[in-house]
Amino acid sequence: MYKLTSFSVGPYDNNVYLLSDPKSKEALLIDAANDAPRIIKELEGLRVSHILTTHGHAIRPTRASPVTKLMNP
Repeated sequence: MYKLTSFSVGPYDNNVYLLSDPKSKEALLIDAANDAPRIIKELEGLRVSHILTTHGHAIRPTRASPVTKLMNP
């Protein structure tokens, strides 16, 4: 059974979604748009297997880059 978590980040309240498997601790991160430190905190105890960006905005660049360092090779 997967767990879906959502939270808002940044000055525009960007929605970020985290789909995780409690057994394997693997996670899919969706729309990591802003506030990498907050996103990284939400990922504690999980292994990011994929990052999905559904769309982008010129005024709201993605902040997934620091998060990609947490991904499994």
